[in-house]
Amino acid sequence: MESGRSRTGTLVGVPYGSIARLILLYLQTEAVRTNTPEVELGRSMKSWMGRMSLTTGGKTYQLVTEQARRISACRLTFFTDRVSLNRSTPVTWTALHGQFGAGFKALRQLKPTFREALAIALAVYPEAKVGVEAAGVVLHPSPPAVARSEAKRIGLG
Repeated sequence: MESGRSRTGTLVGVPYGSIARLILLYLQTEAVRTNTPEVELGRSMKSWMGRMSLTTGGKTYQLVTEQARRISACRLTFFTDRVSLNRSTPVTWTALHGQFGAGFKALRQLKPTFREALAIALAVYPEAKVGVEAAGVVLHPSPPAVARSEAKRIGLG
């Protein structure tokens, strides 16, 4: 996922946290339920939040607004589309901060969160060979997460 930009061109950051996950799950559920990629949110933020079983006051309203803005601005990217993994490829912390760190002012703030997210990703894609080093990460040649035949079948390849 890549950060989008505001109307003024500044990065808005990527969605994060439980509210962002709830919004994405709601959107996916509604798209499947209605069998359409367009999801009707409702006449107001209050009605939409009510359908997600969220309270509409104070901090929750602000969190939903912020995460919905980030979701609507971001775009999905596939890192391996841009990196040849025929050989081990180092990626510096600075490069990772540029790609994933829009919500972090300092590089040192990104590292623990990135390591945690990487551990989760490796839990569901254990075949991925990724090394974490002082300078960043090293992506080693790995089998694809989705077999080429399955990717073609579902329209990804």
